[in-house]
Amino acid sequence: MFRAGFFYLKLVNPAAGPTLSGSLKKSIFPGFINKRTASFSGNTTTGTRTFTTFPAHNDGLTRKILRTQVVSKYLGPLTQKRLATHSQLGRNGYSYREPRYNNVQNNIIKPFIFVTIFTVATYFAIPFLFEHTPMSYFKTHPTHLVWTILGLNAIVFGLWQIRFSNAYLYKTLENYFVMDRSALTRTSNWSLILSSFSHQEPFHLLVNMGCLYSFSGTMISMLGITGFSSLYLISGAWASFFSLAYSQIFRYFGRSLGASGSIAGVFTTFATMFPNAGISFFFIPVPGGAAVAAGLFALYNVAGCLLKWGSFDYAAHLGGMWVGFLWGIFLKWKLEKQEEERRKKLRSYGWR
Repeated sequence: MFRAGFFYLKLVNPAAGPTLSGSLKKSIFPGFINKRTASFSGNTTTGTRTFTTFPAHNDGLTRKILRTQVVSKYLGPLTQKRLATHSQLGRNGYSYREPRYNNVQNNIIKPFIFVTIFTVATYFAIPFLFEHTPMSYFKTHPTHLVWTILGLNAIVFGLWQIRFSNAYLYKTLENYFVMDRSALTRTSNWSLILSSFSHQEPFHLLVNMGCLYSFSGTMISMLGITGFSSLYLISGAWASFFSLAYSQIFRYFGRSLGASGSIAGVFTTFATMFPNAGISFFFIPVPGGAAVAAGLFALYNVAGCLLKWGSFDYAAHLGGMWVGFLWGIFLKWKLEKQEEERRKKLRSYGWR
């Protein structure tokens, strides 16, 4: 009762005069002012109050009153400005989840686990999908797979052009089809995969799709539709991971999208398996073949990562190239092993 009355006096009439009437004293402090009197001294400039004289038998209550006044005067403003904790936000109807800070756990460890699981699942699920689902159509029409990938990229590009027409469409594209390299604002790790099908600018789309189309036919004939699809998806996933890791290490956050990481993986696999194959850059032949072109492209991206040229995601390119290089080495070893077994089998029949 006393505390409620005290704060009522403090908040409603902070600039009151230095004394209180006897009736008001009794109404606020019942049973406290009886035989002895209590006088108040005030500061008219700040509106704060302190007790000067109290009954001797109420020393404990006096200390409590003084402590309450000190807390109200000096700590009150601080407690009013104190930021709410995450648990308090949760009690007020918001999420209990703490922000995902830009640290090793959120930008390297968790994405690494996600991409690893995606890689394993893709490697084993793709053959099943092309064998036991309507996607088996592409086994007899492999070139249509390339056109399907081109079409998916074109559809997402078209959706970006009308993204402001629908709030749900805009939110979906921003959350899942752009890879946010900052864990504070990244809403889903699926953006590491879906961003490889996403382009916002026509020139970006045309360049990437032109590069993909130029050597995808050769790669499908070598890898098959399952191998090509797995390589495309897995290269894009690890390209995104390399981009996140680079951003965390160099504290260079931003947003990125595009199929260049996946295409870099496919191209590097092609260059690893066919290092002397002729290749052109915008209709200009590259001397030395595919291996030289891949080496120059790698050096360009390393320099871009170090010097931070322009707005390209150089780390993603290098991530896709690394996957493509390992994939190409594995395929060459696998083909050489199969060739050796074939020769052993021929020798067993007397062929030399």
